[in-house]
Amino acid sequence: MKKILPVFTLLLVGVLITNAQVARKIMIEQFTQASCAPCAAQNPAFNTMLKANYTKHVSLKYQTSWPGVDPMNAQNPTEVANRVTYYNVTGVPNVECNGETVLGGSFDGSPDGVTQAFIDEKALLTSPLTVNVSHSISSLLDSIAIRVVVKNVTNTTFSTDKLVIHTAVIEKTLNFPTAPGSNGEKDFYNVMRKMLPNADGSAVSGNSIAAGDSVVLNFNVWLPYYIYKYNQIGVVAFVQDKTSKEVFQAEISEPQILSAGPFGDASALSRSVVPNATSGYCNYTTTPKLTLKNTGKSVITSATVRMTLNNVNTDTTVVANTNPLDSIVITFPTIQANIGKNTLGFTLLSINGTRDTVGYNNNVATLTFTTMNDKVFGTNLTEGFETTANGADPLHALQVEAATFMVNVVDKSYFGAAANAPSMGAFQKSEKSLMFNFWAGGWTGLKASVIYEKLDFTNAKNLNLTFDHAYTQFEGTENDKLEIRASFDCGKTWTTLWTKAGAALKTAPEVANNSLPFLPEADQWVSDTIKLTALEGKSEVNIQFQGTSAFGDNLYVDNINLNELSVGNKELNFLEGNVFAYPNPASELVNIDLNITEATNLSVKVLDATGKTIDVIAQNKEFGVGLYKLNWIPTDAGFYMIRINSDKGEVTRKITVVK
Repeated sequence: MKKILPVFTLLLVGVLITNAQVARKIMIEQFTQASCAPCAAQNPAFNTMLKANYTKHVSLKYQTSWPGVDPMNAQNPTEVANRVTYYNVTGVPNVECNGETVLGGSFDGSPDGVTQAFIDEKALLTSPLTVNVSHSISSLLDSIAIRVVVKNVTNTTFSTDKLVIHTAVIEKTLNFPTAPGSNGEKDFYNVMRKMLPNADGSAVSGNSIAAGDSVVLNFNVWLPYYIYKYNQIGVVAFVQDKTSKEVFQAEISEPQILSAGPFGDASALSRSVVPNATSGYCNYTTTPKLTLKNTGKSVITSATVRMTLNNVNTDTTVVANTNPLDSIVITFPTIQANIGKNTLGFTLLSINGTRDTVGYNNNVATLTFTTMNDKVFGTNLTEGFETTANGADPLHALQVEAATFMVNVVDKSYFGAAANAPSMGAFQKSEKSLMFNFWAGGWTGLKASVIYEKLDFTNAKNLNLTFDHAYTQFEGTENDKLEIRASFDCGKTWTTLWTKAGAALKTAPEVANNSLPFLPEADQWVSDTIKLTALEGKSEVNIQFQGTSAFGDNLYVDNINLNELSVGNKELNFLEGNVFAYPNPASELVNIDLNITEATNLSVKVLDATGKTIDVIAQNKEFGVGLYKLNWIPTDAGFYMIRINSDKGEVTRKITVVK
């Protein structure tokens, strides 16, 4: 039968009066995050500084919700958000000392502002208050009893505008086996897990404490379900003026040695399923396996594990009979995945019928995998993205993304643009395009792609792929890459058909104010053509547009057309795919490469944006079969077209010139 726990009691106790103030413990509140790169850079030295001065301070770490994944925040986001708002924190890492933002570091709130000199100076402060805090954890590890005593040790009444006592349950040391976020940090200290009764604290009656009196708080509450390590539970208490934010005193109750009980520790080490990388995107069934290791000191006879597929839980209890440091493999029933995006995760719920004393090793990182329809949907591909909602998968396609690198269909509203802003389609002649978000794409090497369902080219002749793209580098050095690839086994293996990166992919100069992403102008698009004769005769082909991030600026793709050229249209068959103009954009020199497969006479002219001829490179000149390189030296910046005419057809290549 469960006991009923009162929330807390508040007592005011009279004691003997003294005159002396006492040393004020420094209250350090840090806002940090498990996916914040600057946090990972500064936290090790910051934590070392705190450890070296442990008797002088009390610290409390709030794991925030930005810039990425942080499970510690996800478990208690509301109370952290309350403190973020209270201190008006706008970025992490951020450090508040005694209620004030730390200054003097790399930036306001920077952890490197907490130097030895800073700590020594703050340690000289005194306070009229003492704080004493103690706690005990129930034998079943399900509840905690806390006692906080705040005493005025002077012979005068202590009062402020709005006096509150904050009480926070912490986990003192969390050493994750694998980084819980994306910044590589595994070690976290004095992490706030729950504030009592909440993040607003306990108001002191009359906002004052009489000379010699004490305020006593008693809490007896259930422990949160998400505690990772019960033997690391401690309690931090501090007294603060809610209006001025000044902290007058703080103290910590250290983690307690747990009484002996039927508790052990097991670690969910790894899961084995059929991922897309080896089985392709058309495999809808998989047989999950989970490796479980006994990392405790007693035999595990049974374990209950939860499998979560697309937010549906299935709990399984197995006979384990596992000695300390041994492992077993649990095989789950074969599952059927959905067509589209799927998530699969595992959580160790209990061992030997009761809770695990160490919780942070009980989860395996959630696997996200994607499947697609195994059926052929057509013999050609025409995609302008106009009917696709922002962020949605295009028809007959899947967007496959990294955690911090996205590919999205976008229009001007995606960027909060005004109604009269230019459209986002190619050459600003349509409303939408496909954006590879290199600008916010996180770490170099992350990939995102759009993969189209199967096409049938069994009877295809003269296959040709055309598309438009716009791209710029962030600082002129990044090698963001676009690849077009084909798979004949639904994504198990891929063949590269076309690739460009960095300067070769670039169509526009860098953005002058690169605090904003690149939004292409009408003359900052180019058209691309690829002959795909290698795909002819293939009955099941997936086409992939894949971007690889170098953390540069955005890439946009539009007007994808993959189809057969008309046999009667010999002119296009002759020149399309055999004329290349580069670099684009250009500055001093434009190279024009020709692959002439039939002898012909050619005229090569340069036209400005209005269609006026401004230069003639070749006039009805005879070209035999072979490879040729022509050059054009531009004199002015602008948008130009290089037009190649023959008695067998005509092609145009758009070039941007920057000076």
